[in-house]
Amino acid sequence: MNKYLLLAIGLLTLNINSADASEIADYVPQPNSKILNLPADCLTKALDFLDPKTRALAMPTSNEFRKVASDREYWKYNEVRINMVDRTLKIPSYAVNLNFENIELDNDKLMIIAPQLPQGLMGLNLSGNKISHEGIRALWPYLTVNLTCLNLECNVLDDASVTELSLHMPPSLTSLNLYCNKIGSPGIIALAPHLPDGLTSLNIGHNQMDDTGLAALSPHLKDNLISLNISGNPITIIGISSFGPHIPKYLQSLDIGSNIISDGGLIVLAPRLPPTLTYINLFDVDIHDVGVSSLAMHMPPALKTLILSRNKITDTGAGALATRFPNTLTRLKLDTNKIEPTGIALLIAHLPRDSQVLDLAHNFVMPNNLDPPPMPMPALDFDMD
Repeated sequence: MNKYLLLAIGLLTLNINSADASEIADYVPQPNSKILNLPADCLTKALDFLDPKTRALAMPTSNEFRKVASDREYWKYNEVRINMVDRTLKIPSYAVNLNFENIELDNDKLMIIAPQLPQGLMGLNLSGNKISHEGIRALWPYLTVNLTCLNLECNVLDDASVTELSLHMPPSLTSLNLYCNKIGSPGIIALAPHLPDGLTSLNIGHNQMDDTGLAALSPHLKDNLISLNISGNPITIIGISSFGPHIPKYLQSLDIGSNIISDGGLIVLAPRLPPTLTYINLFDVDIHDVGVSSLAMHMPPALKTLILSRNKITDTGAGALATRFPNTLTRLKLDTNKIEPTGIALLIAHLPRDSQVLDLAHNFVMPNNLDPPPMPMPALDFDMD
């Protein structure tokens, strides 16, 4: 039997790695279940379809650019992606949303764009480029008061860059994305007091913010914040303890994965989770059964997605979760833990009817249970009988 199995149960996608799938087969709903032997990457591909991202129009040639540039209505109602920047670029004054993602845009090229930014610009995507402090200094005089979305993900911004930006923050901003830069606590401390009151989405994941930065940020988070990503920072239970009392009242999406919050941090945080949460990411945060049991006791009633991958949860934690699933849950990821067939059976038996994805790959106690050995990819072998 292949190491990886994908079981499609109605709308449920269940991904496990099992030495003996017969131990849980009795718990799979019949007669609608079908077992397919598929490669391990199938679940990843499936999730791409379950959570699609809107792709902007790409215009690689100047002729295409001129054609769309002449269509005033298109620029008013669409995000336009520009693939090349040089001194011949002319941005129409009626553009509303501009996308310069992943075009190797450096500070010098940004200086070409900045003076042309329209007064009515509402969205600016500069992600995946080479913008640093000098670029921010060139950009901020042209950030309009109408700007609502600013995406600076995956550049080379540091504390000085964010300090510069904080002093000139557009007042109408509702979404700020600083994911995957080099921003430490000094930059966050400078930024926090200047966050706009209307901000609903803040992403500072995968930077260098530690507990002191989170402690400074937390009191400035407004209750209208809907989405917060602080994943991939060196945050511990100390930072989580300072964050808990200030967690926004109407938060819907919380990503604190890839930190070191441990059981203690989750025990502190769980009772303070707002009932509006629909998405929680706790990927690789060093939690065991004690921490996940606390989460189960305080499970947000509207939760749709719960990610607990790459932790140290056993059958005990799985059992605590299984009895507390909200009816709204559609996606549960518990891959790379230490859950045995008994725990898997409990999870399947209690999973809400409308669940779509249950990922339990890489369980059954591996050495260190963190880095499973690579498996040869089996050939597709569909068996629908």
